[in-house]
This record gives sequence, C-alpha cells and structure tokens, in this order.
Amino acid sequence: MCNDEYRWRAVEAFLMCTFPMVKLLRLVDSGSPTNGVLFSACLKVEEAIEYSREELDDVFKRGDDEDSVYEEVLEGWGEYVDELKHDWAKLGFVTNPLLISEIRAYPDQQDLLASSRRTVRKIFFGCEDMDRVLTEFSSSLTLFQDKAGGWDEAFIWNDPLLSQGKAHIWHRQYSLPHAEVSGKVGCVTQGHLTG
Repeated sequence: MCNDEYRWRAVEAFLMCTFPMVKLLRLVDSGSPTNGVLFSACLKVEEAIEYSREELDDVFKRGDDEDSVYEEVLEGWGEYVDELKHDWAKLGFVTNPLLISEIRAYPDQQDLLASSRRTVRKIFFGCEDMDRVLTEFSSSLTLFQDKAGGWDEAFIWNDPLLSQGKAHIWHRQYSLPHAEVSGKVGCVTQGHLTG
C-alpha cells in the first residue's frame, strides 16, 4: 500500500482540493475578525476545486451513470458558498488592505461594487444624504485600491497592525482621518461583526 503510486495520487488530489476548505473552516472558527478575508478564502477554495478537477476525475474513476468526484465536490461546496460569499464578506474583501492585488484581479468588479453599495446602505441606514455617502464611498474605494489620496504613504501599507490581523484599527488610523465614509466602513467590516 505504501508504494502504491496510484493511491498516493488519489490522496494528493483529494488533499489539494480540500485543504483550502480546512483553512476556511479554521478561519471561521478562529474567533478573530474574519470578514475581511472570508470572501478571499472562498475564492481560494473554488480555485483549488477547479485546479484539482482533472486529477480528481482521473484517479477516482466512476461509472458512466455516476457523477464525477469533481462534480460531487463542487455540489457539496455549492451547498455552502452562498452563505459564505455574502454582501458583508464582499465588502470586507474590497476594504481589506492586505488584498489589494486580489481585489484588482477579481473578474466581476461590478458585482463587488453593487454588493458593497448595498451593504454601505445598511451601515448608513437612516442617513439623509445617502447619495453623498455612496459617492464618497465609491470615489474613496478607488483611491484606496490605487493607494492614492490619503493612502499614498508607503509606510502605512507596512504597518504591523496588518500582519497582526487588526485591519479595523489600521482603518481607524489611516482611513478615517481623510475619508469619513470609507474609514467607517473599513472599521466596521474589518472588525468583529456583531448582532
């Protein structure tokens, strides 16, 4: 059994596919603020499933009338994905200072912006000038992602708060002073979600 190359290929394929899922489970069970990285972790799970597709189907042969292992894994993931990739998670993703390159590479920018705006409306519920809030948020988000405006100082992107998982405090220090709406949104979405 130990020298069975086929069996080890099967183990490797399965682990490559499921390891990001284990990391995601550990993340949501950690008790630390996770909203800023939840959406990104979900994207990594989907990437791993797709990357493992051929290998899973190659080493786990099935009959013609059965679903492939890849399809079963994808179906299992599909049962949870909508609960994890919600609007709050997307807003946490777009306001996470550590994920700027991932944010820029995300293929559906319009979906991110639309879901972010829906959540910003909830954060600022009751505000009399919602158009101003949404406009300021959108323009500040662009500056944030471009590391421009008040986010143009190189030292802020190397602040130890980010490596310590304290992006909500980072936003309080570096976003709130010059971008009221985005600063508040960053503080809320990167901290512990309550209620």
